[in-house]
Amino acid sequence: MTPNASPSVIAYIAIAVIFSLYQAYRGFMFQRLGQFLEDQPVARRIVLLCLADALTYFICTLSGFVALWFFLQSGITGARIPTTAGEATWLIFLAVYSLLGITGKLPEVLSRIHLPGAGHN
Repeated sequence: MTPNASPSVIAYIAIAVIFSLYQAYRGFMFQRLGQFLEDQPVARRIVLLCLADALTYFICTLSGFVALWFFLQSGITGARIPTTAGEATWLIFLAVYSLLGITGKLPEVLSRIHLPGAGHN
């Protein structure tokens, strides 16, 4: 971060980090209160499931805020229309990615994606 960062940029980063920490806590608690590995000790459950989900939710939420920043910096909010199909596709991707990331739905979507040839039936 540069020393000349505007207050709105600093506020955006603060909101992104705070909300990402909240989503990380939410992911942690989803696994902590879940039904998986109930017969295992609490410490093992936390290490195997809770911390992994907390990290996943944190990264996905923070990346959603980064995608939103790129989307807002693209000029689309200033009524500039994309000039190519590739640019329009990129902006749609950024909008959807940021929405899924910030709302905490991106980890769920990522777990449902099956790549061809990856061994999923």
